[in-house]
Amino acid sequence: MYFCFFASHSSVVAAHGVKIHQPPFIISRRGNASATIHCEQDDSTYPFMYWYKQSSNARMKMITHSLGVDNGKQQLTDFNIKHTSERPSLLKFTLQIHSVDVGETAVYYCASSLVVLFGSTIVGKGTRLTVLDQILLPVVKILRPSKAEDTKTKREKKKTTLVCVASDFYPDHVSVSWKCSAGKCDKAATDSAAKRVKEKYYRITSRLKVLTEIWEKPENTFTCSVTFYNGTKDIVFEHTIKGIQAENYLRITQKAKLSYCVFIVKSCTYGAFVGFVMWKLQVCDCSSQNSFMFPSSRLSTS
Repeated sequence: MYFCFFASHSSVVAAHGVKIHQPPFIISRRGNASATIHCEQDDSTYPFMYWYKQSSNARMKMITHSLGVDNGKQQLTDFNIKHTSERPSLLKFTLQIHSVDVGETAVYYCASSLVVLFGSTIVGKGTRLTVLDQILLPVVKILRPSKAEDTKTKREKKKTTLVCVASDFYPDHVSVSWKCSAGKCDKAATDSAAKRVKEKYYRITSRLKVLTEIWEKPENTFTCSVTFYNGTKDIVFEHTIKGIQAENYLRITQKAKLSYCVFIVKSCTYGAFVGFVMWKLQVCDCSSQNSFMFPSSRLSTS
């Protein structure tokens, strides 16, 4: 999508036409001599080009504009120390940011128009410049489903949710994807943007729903892949977990073991009880016989 600015630069409406190409983001370290953002468009009938800057929670401000190839180039007085530009060809316009500092963190938009400062202006998607002191790599982990998850609900939906968390990284130039050994993963629900934590780090989460029958197979694997841009190249960080043994099978097996143990205990208890009763009967029988024998012997003696 491209945007259309009118002469006041206060209204924005969607427009199609000139295609403006600029990198989605670049990273620069504090104290670097300069950061360069390149822009290229594809329509020579739009000869006038511009650069705009938009800081966080601020309106766009025009930094510089060019009327042609190295001709009529002009920087606005508010920016002429920190920013310079070059127009090597009619379709290219480059912006240099000097003595890079954290204050230069912003989104920079390249634009072009038919008539200078009048009519509609076609604006690119913008390049996000991040200025930082250090780069912190993400820690990636897949959280297994909670044991407290409602079994009835899971059985009705027939799906299990896996949660991938990437944390402790900076800046926030990341993307998340999933890989499943059983085939193509369903579409995951990933945060629209990484969230800032304690003003130091970023954190992003992604949730993947898989069929419970696939999750309950130990041979299946599930991998969360996080791609992080470190300022020069993409680095991939992954975490993989395996499926589990089917809960129904384990539940039946455990129930059978418990029933067997109960049966053994009951059998032993019953056997002990029967043995005790038999022993008691034998003792009572012997006592009865002795009571009949001893009185007769006493009578004969007297």
